[in-house]
Amino acid sequence: MINVAGYKVDPLDEEDVIRICPGVQDVGVVAKIHDMYGEMVKAVVVRDEINGNAVDQAKIIELCK
Repeated sequence: MINVAGYKVDPLDEEDVIRICPGVQDVGVVAKIHDMYGEMVKAVVVRDEINGNAVDQAKIIELCK
């Protein structure tokens, strides 16, 4: 679990959400240290180069909210 200002975030849930975005081949979610919130969610996305889809960062962020 990632502890974001007291909220527990399951990295596997976030990965499931990000994987449905067009252009995403694979993703890994980890915790990143944050001075104010303790931890923040950090996603490392592998773009699907075979199908040539662009990854829309704004769409990924909106889906994860």
